[in-house]
Amino acid sequence: MNTKTEFLTRLSSLLKEYNVTIEADVGAGSDTHGIYGRSIEVIHREKGSLNPICWLYTDGWELSSSDIDE
Repeated sequence: MNTKTEFLTRLSSLLKEYNVTIEADVGAGSDTHGIYGRSIEVIHREKGSLNPICWLYTDGWELSSSDIDE
C-alpha cells in the first residue's frame, strides 16, 4: 500500500471510529465582498445528540500536526 492510500485509509478509520468530521467554516459577517473568520474544525457528534462538540479549532484554511501538538 502506498503512503497516500495508507494515510487516507487510517484517516477514514479514525473519523469513523470517533464519529468526527473535519469542516471548513467562515465568520457570520462573510459575504461576496469578503470572507472573514476562516477556520478548520474537527467536530464530534455524540450518538443520539443534536449538539456537535468542537474537539479542535484552528484559524485559516489548513490543519497540520502542529495545530494538534500545541
